[in-house]
Amino acid sequence: MTTPEVSHVVPTGPDLGRLLTVVAPQPPHSGTGPKVTVVGTGSVGMACAYSLITQGHVSRLALMDVNGAKADCEAADLRHGAAFVKPVNIKSGTDATVTADSDVIVLTAGARQRPGESRPELLQRNAKIFAGMVPPLLEASPDAVVIVVSNPCDVLTDITAEIAHTMGWPNGRVFGSGTSLDSSRFRSLLSTKLGVAGRNVHAYILGEHGDSSVPIWSQVTFGGLRLADTLPGLLEAHAEPPDDPLVRSLLTIPAEVVDAASSIIRGKGYTNWAIGMVTARLCEAVLRNDCAVIPVSVPARGHHGITHDVYLSLPAVIGEAGVTAIVDVKLTPTEQSQLLASADAIHRMKQGAGL
Repeated sequence: MTTPEVSHVVPTGPDLGRLLTVVAPQPPHSGTGPKVTVVGTGSVGMACAYSLITQGHVSRLALMDVNGAKADCEAADLRHGAAFVKPVNIKSGTDATVTADSDVIVLTAGARQRPGESRPELLQRNAKIFAGMVPPLLEASPDAVVIVVSNPCDVLTDITAEIAHTMGWPNGRVFGSGTSLDSSRFRSLLSTKLGVAGRNVHAYILGEHGDSSVPIWSQVTFGGLRLADTLPGLLEAHAEPPDDPLVRSLLTIPAEVVDAASSIIRGKGYTNWAIGMVTARLCEAVLRNDCAVIPVSVPARGHHGITHDVYLSLPAVIGEAGVTAIVDVKLTPTEQSQLLASADAIHRMKQGAGL
């Protein structure tokens, strides 16, 4: 089921003069402007859609979900706020027809874990879902950039990219949100402890979007200050808690980042707002051709000694063609070792699911 597009066009007709003094004919809506499709209208998908609309990044938005009634109602709910945002034409439906000619496709759909189901079993089910869902989307929008948000993000990005390659898509047009969210959490927690604005803290978490993610302490900066130059204890291995109270406090942050999702889920049942804002930023970088450097999930083989054919997060240049370059940031030996371990973890996950 597909809902009709709502057009922001002044109506015309013989009775219009009863309401307005027409000074020039109003042309029909051109139907152009940036179009983003969000696949999946769960809590994450709708946070992405809401962020895109309220930040003014899109002129056209498509919501696709197997539950057509939910997609239609979510679209209607968003339209009812039209008086408070820039004009957006919103469509909804259950198949790729509604997504045609998208500039960006955001994938948030996927199966939820069943009671007693292992992570490899869940991954196998999601791989089958993506095998059926992705090809029609790529056919409907052959020039789009695809951003994979569904979890496990790195492996599902790998699967989506492989499908795209078999359909002749160029490299870089598929990437995953990866540790862009982890890095945002890292920056937020650092800003709180350092007493400076989060947007002025520059810090990366790389590797898996998951338990093996790697904080890159050697590259944390704010105001031109490299934190490790002043606090070298951040780069040292500690069998016992360090004596420096600030170092001791800062070193608790990576564990907080890893536990952040679980902590929020325990309280509210899911996470959605931060990943929605992060995804909107990724879409903006594509739509505006920002050439922004953001850590996202990309093919990692050949970088930092990684030999496995895996996707994981590295700093990448993002523009209208998707990922156009990967920044080989300088790592300490410890950070490189941790990144290799993260690649190993993703590789084992793929093997466990038979991928």
